[in-house]
Amino acid sequence: MKIPNIKETLEGVILPIKIIASSSVNKVVGWESHHLKVKLTAPPEKGKANEALIDILADFFGIAKSKISILQGHTNPKKTVCLGGMTKEMVERICALF
Repeated sequence: MKIPNIKETLEGVILPIKIIASSSVNKVVGWESHHLKVKLTAPPEKGKANEALIDILADFFGIAKSKISILQGHTNPKKTVCLGGMTKEMVERICALF
């Protein structure tokens, strides 16, 4: 599955994310408008949603939380994250579930 809007860098893969905070579940739900959509039970306050996002992405992609960084959108539902140590092919293979 080819995913638009992701970039592979020396550090890892840059991926656009859209979060839905204060949801009833913590779950990666699929693609919406070239963003990986993630539902979070955490509220969008005091960094709680960002922490929850990192936890969910670490589980979903099977990497350490320390390998994930939010590059843009710390206070916005649309974010840009870096998945350290991953390749575009690895991300596409995992995301092929959608």
